[in-house]
Amino acid sequence: MSEETKQLQGTLARKYLGKRGIHGISIDEEHQTVDVYIDEPETVAPTMDKLRKDAGALQVRTIRSPRARLV
Repeated sequence: MSEETKQLQGTLARKYLGKRGIHGISIDEEHQTVDVYIDEPETVAPTMDKLRKDAGALQVRTIRSPRARLV
């Protein structure tokens, strides 16, 4: 992963993790996407608009996934 990509992932994680059901963010360099893992798509819509702007040229892909839990 390039240094620029690492910085972008760190910035996005600091800014958006834990907001409106976002519980994971990763960057797939091969497909040029930012993968955003969410609980409920209905609650995250306003935040996703801001995240798309911050992602720049990368496409944003949302993945509905339950939050990981320790049992």
